[in-house]
Amino acid sequence: NVFSVFDEVISREEKENFLSQNSRVVWMTGLSGSGKTTLANQLSSALNATLVKEHVRDYLNAPDRPYTWDDLSKISRLQHTNISEARQNNELIISDTDLLTLKIWGQDKYNKVDPFTTENFQKQLPDLYILCAPDIPWEPDPLRENPEDRDRLFQLYLQEIEQLKIPFKIVSGKKEKRFSDALVFIRENI
Repeated sequence: NVFSVFDEVISREEKENFLSQNSRVVWMTGLSGSGKTTLANQLSSALNATLVKEHVRDYLNAPDRPYTWDDLSKISRLQHTNISEARQNNELIISDTDLLTLKIWGQDKYNKVDPFTTENFQKQLPDLYILCAPDIPWEPDPLRENPEDRDRLFQLYLQEIEQLKIPFKIVSGKKEKRFSDALVFIRENI
């Protein structure tokens, strides 16, 4: 059964108990090319956690055309569904990306955000955020954008996360340092 309305506001813990959800979710976030996928793979392996992969790349590689506003909406729904399904069955989940990434992408590229993304972003917040700094060398890729605008975009992510009041860690530096810092942060906070 799906309940769209509750008679009262309940805490996250009460909701999880009601729905028998005891998962803990860590979201990797940051702009394209900031090391999210590499770090998510490392962390899920080290912590024996379920990895929810980013579906942007698979989705955008499929059509033989430039992506559109409608594609972002479809990607958001796919990512949301995959995270929701993982939450039903797992204790620790590492998600390679999040709806915040799609929210900022829509705002920046199209000056609007899909209503589904906005609504479900607030409903599906993680327990922890790991924000990947854009201080690693840019690697050209047909699906990556904004190689000259990385610092401005990073600030958008940081502002959004700070407003959420969810514990977060900015990881920067070489791959080994990012991994070590993120691992310690997760172990201390989950």
